[in-house]
Amino acid sequence: MSSPRQASRSQGWNHNLHYRELILEQVNPAMRTALDVGCGEGELAEALSVRGLSVTGLDVNGDVLAVAQKRGCDVTWVQGDVLGGSLEGEQFDLVTAVASIHHLPDFGDALAHLTELVTPGGKLVVLGLGKSSTPMDWAYDAIGAVQHRWYSRYCGYVEGSAPKCFDVPTTYRWIRREAAAVLSGCAFRRLPLFRYLLVWSKS
Repeated sequence: MSSPRQASRSQGWNHNLHYRELILEQVNPAMRTALDVGCGEGELAEALSVRGLSVTGLDVNGDVLAVAQKRGCDVTWVQGDVLGGSLEGEQFDLVTAVASIHHLPDFGDALAHLTELVTPGGKLVVLGLGKSSTPMDWAYDAIGAVQHRWYSRYCGYVEGSAPKCFDVPTTYRWIRREAAAVLSGCAFRRLPLFRYLLVWSKS
């Protein structure tokens, strides 16, 4: 079982917050700007801002953005669709998408579009959900179920107000294969708590 250092007693805990440090580890000193796609209530955008980045938080849902704006942090909040031209022509040193890419119509097209938002030398980081289809997946799920119970009791489970979609039709195996086809040289990591981490650097 992984360390509870990722979980915050003050904020509470959930599956996405658990892996926030893995995402923050992708920040390097050369980065100046960041975009959080599907930012929800803004936890990650705020954390990136604290790291000294100029951050844009993008979400289609005005209600959750209203919650994010109450954080009072130095983040530019934008209501819009990442596929609908809301950020046309803009690029960022770091682009993150946490539990949001499976809401978009086509995984491969979404990845390709996100790459256009990354500056040369920048990174795309996706924390996503998939569907289990192999014994290894089910082993991760079993570990995740134990972790969920333990962390929920230890840190207090909280759920944000952003819309949820847990019925993901694509398997982790398919996601890994599709990501490799779209993002040459990307790193894929299956995680417990029903998540995967995808990291790609733009040359």
